Amino acid sequence: MALVWFKTNLRLSDNECLCNAVAENDIVVPFYCLDDHLFQITAFKFKKAGDFRLKFLKESLQQLEQDLRKVGSGLVLLKGTPEKEIFKLVKEYGAQRIYAEKEVAPEELATQKKVTDKLLGFNCSFSTFDCRNLFHAEDLPFSFELLPDVFTAFRKSTENTVSIRPVLPKPLAIRSPPIAALNLAVLNELNSTDIIADPRAAIQFKGGTEQAQQRLHYYLYETMALSTYKQTRNGMVGERYSSKFSAWLALGCISARELYEAIKKYEVAYRANESTYWLVFELLWRDYFGFCMQKNAKRYFQRSANLQSMSANIDQFNRKLNH
Repeated sequence: MALVWFKTNLRLSDNECLCNAVAENDIVVPFYCLDDHLFQITAFKFKKAGDFRLKFLKESLQQLEQDLRKVGSGLVLLKGTPEKEIFKLVKEYGAQRIYAEKEVAPEELATQKKVTDKLLGFNCSFSTFDCRNLFHAEDLPFSFELLPDVFTAFRKSTENTVSIRPVLPKPLAIRSPPIAALNLAVLNELNSTDIIADPRAAIQFKGGTEQAQQRLHYYLYETMALSTYKQTRNGMVGERYSSKFSAWLALGCISARELYEAIKKYEVAYRANESTYWLVFELLWRDYFGFCMQKNAKRYFQRSANLQSMSANIDQFNRKLNH
């Protein structure tokens, strides 16, 4: 029996965690944990997650729950400290394995370590899988220690030599024990008040796989805006000036490989050009930044820690002045 920890891979298709869990286990329980840390105020005095981000997450989780129900499962929604809540879930179901998305940043890795430490002595293993990138980390022609320090060198060494793995199909069925309907009381904590978008906004973002696919169809086939992407991508106003896939990519409502596959199909139908290539080029940049994080996370976050320390010292100085 296994648990699947959904994080920023909120979809059924092209989900290596879910596919492996279903293939290797008779019973699977999908879950998402709303980390209390998400609702805190940072050292820089702003919310860890803003209202619009939380609204987008809420919509994405509701869509994920619906998609899981269609294949015979459901989504267990936890809220609290991940190591405590996941430990309780492991005990409740007698889970022997947890499948989770691979993390590279210190904050997420620290959370993962707390979970795995809590499970020490318990008969429950923890496995991670690539779910975020266009390139699979195992397919890179170099180790992370040898990752080029310049993007152009990374691009030239990968884009024509590394094969992009095909999109994994969504499971046709998931065998799960009875899972209660999504806990709306917990979910509604994501938005305590109505969120009203500015009517001047170029696009009204809504979370979930269906919305991601609708945007994909709109941008590629309804408007064919992909064919002019390179010329328009840096515009400031308008629904078509850039792809605007980033929000859905960030939560994994659509994967980079799904987007890549759609671009290739579009090129067959309507001809490849510099613009269709350039969206793939931007996906390569996205991968590169993620791989740089994996290589240099300690250096990056040491600088962030130094900034937080400076902020705290300034606050302390200001308080002394006010007194």
